Amino acid sequence: MIPDAEIERMFADHIATLQHHGPIDYLRWKKPESGVFAIRYYLHGGILMINGDVGDAILQWSHSESDPKSFAWIAECNFGYYASKLQASAYGRDGKVWNEENAAQWLDQYFKDNKDEIDIKGDEFEIYTPYGHIENQHVWCDYLSRHGDKFFGSDAYEYASIGMEYDVTLYIQYRGLQAAVKQLSQKGAI
Repeated sequence: MIPDAEIERMFADHIATLQHHGPIDYLRWKKPESGVFAIRYYLHGGILMINGDVGDAILQWSHSESDPKSFAWIAECNFGYYASKLQASAYGRDGKVWNEENAAQWLDQYFKDNKDEIDIKGDEFEIYTPYGHIENQHVWCDYLSRHGDKFFGSDAYEYASIGMEYDVTLYIQYRGLQAAVKQLSQKGAI
């Protein structure tokens, strides 16, 4: 995940502008005279639509007259809850991508924790090692279907997502919304 300090630098010169168009609230978050890292947020009921230089996404919360949603309310959500509301993005409904480094770290920990239960050693381990099959999720799932039972038993498919993480654009969009709401709040506009 990208460090928050780097995201803050990305948005250092951004200005938040909030407009209301009937039932739609529109928040523009961008540098004056530039579209670099510009993000547009549209909120209608419980549906948040995002587009701009950092990608596109649609998120949805339940919404009613007695429980209205606002940019400020969404900005207060923790990232896990926010991400769970994703309906569409360039990376699908879950907004996740494969990270080979995460998969390797997970395998390191798995083998450390289960070294006494794994019967494969030496040359056989080198032949069937999962480390050469984590460059992407498709190759990893193919490996699990062919050899996963050797290391993970009959539940090998439970490990199909060991390298998955939220795509960085979803987090940048989230942190951008928080920064824009904070700026608007400081100006008394929210």
